[in-house]
Amino acid sequence: VDPDSKRTWTVSNIFNGIDRSNFGENSTVLYLPSNITVIGAPVWDGTTVTAPSGTGTEADPYLISTGGHLKWLADPVGGRNNHFKMTNNIDLGGYGLTIGAAANSTWSSDRFEGVFDGNGYSILNLKIDDTTSRGEVALFPLLYDGTIKNLTVYGTVNGSAENVGGIVGWTNAGINIKYCTNEASVNGASNIGGIVAYISGTSSGTHGVSNCKNSGAVTGTSSNVGGILG
Repeated sequence: VDPDSKRTWTVSNIFNGIDRSNFGENSTVLYLPSNITVIGAPVWDGTTVTAPSGTGTEADPYLISTGGHLKWLADPVGGRNNHFKMTNNIDLGGYGLTIGAAANSTWSSDRFEGVFDGNGYSILNLKIDDTTSRGEVALFPLLYDGTIKNLTVYGTVNGSAENVGGIVGWTNAGINIKYCTNEASVNGASNIGGIVAYISGTSSGTHGVSNCKNSGAVTGTSSNVGGILG
């Protein structure tokens, strides 16, 4: 990325039949203004469920490349402590999807305890609208002793109660969330955060939230509203 005003994109096979005099005969680099975001991704239909390849180990993680793969992980999450790795940007097409459920459901079976590596890719067009009075509204409503890293989320997350986050709703202190970016708008009552809504306990050592960024609008009607943490 050019820090001044350009983003660099490597492209191929787009110059056929086009005057390339402004790029150079063998050019494969295209410069775009920094306010333009171009992300290609397959669009999920809101219903398809597909098992990913892999075995879920650190050496052979489940490979997540479609909305169907995310739905397989989400429905139900089952407290899986496996490893997952994205291999592509994923467009959820404006459908709501949460990996797990709120704390007032079955706690042990609805929390995520594994390692989710976004691998530098993005989840696009996430839309969560929860009008109930429950808390923990996010892509990952409950994270327990798990890791989420290298992930960017675009979309909207709306809740009417507490613990509403762009990526994580409620988590304990034994987690590791790093190199994540929230571009989604997030709205709720109290404990509202772009990355994490609420952390229970005090993180120490290698645990906690680090090197994360929020660019989404974060709003709350009550208390504890923050860009990174609620």
